[in-house]
Amino acid sequence: MAAGVERPQARVRLVGKGPLDSVTIELYPDQVAFLRRMVETHHLFDVSKAVRVLITYARQDGYAAGIYGKIRCTMC
Repeated sequence: MAAGVERPQARVRLVGKGPLDSVTIELYPDQVAFLRRMVETHHLFDVSKAVRVLITYARQDGYAAGIYGKIRCTMC
């Protein structure tokens, strides 16, 4: 990352059947913009829901290996 460029932080709440868990993740500005577009496009409640949808997709059979098995970082 270029010197002096800060990553914004997005607070993501993970909601399960038990108590609410809360984590903070760091995202690049275009990643935050993408999540906000998904919220608007798909009429989701908030950015947290958009992240939960992505996690659910990644957890499905076979998808995690396809997603995490190849490095696709366009910011590195």
